[in-house]
Amino acid sequence: MRDIRAEIGPDEPLIMVLGMDSFLSLPTWHEWRALTQYAHLLVVSRPGWEPDLISELNAFCENYRASASHELQCAPSGLVWFETLTPLGISSSMIRSLARKNESIAYLLPESVQKYIEQHQLYR
Repeated sequence: MRDIRAEIGPDEPLIMVLGMDSFLSLPTWHEWRALTQYAHLLVVSRPGWEPDLISELNAFCENYRASASHELQCAPSGLVWFETLTPLGISSSMIRSLARKNESIAYLLPESVQKYIEQHQLYR
């Protein structure tokens, strides 16, 4: 993050996106508390998952938590925002099953991936 911040300069907002699992492991990272000096942290989680934050992370969140998502665009770094992902009923096993049946997998994944699967006749 230090290198990216140096590359883009001190005034441009920078957001590091983390899954909740990675966020919960932050206290094991080297110099993890310094991350907010270089970027905002956007922590995404699955719907319905409410983790118990250890006291070290809880205190960190109290100090840096944004009150609204748009705040991440108004400052270059220093905030933490939590966002819950919208569940999508798409799974890799469903895509493989549809491809095996020669049914459309359009709109379930990027077009380039769809073409690669079809071109190499994967899952047939």
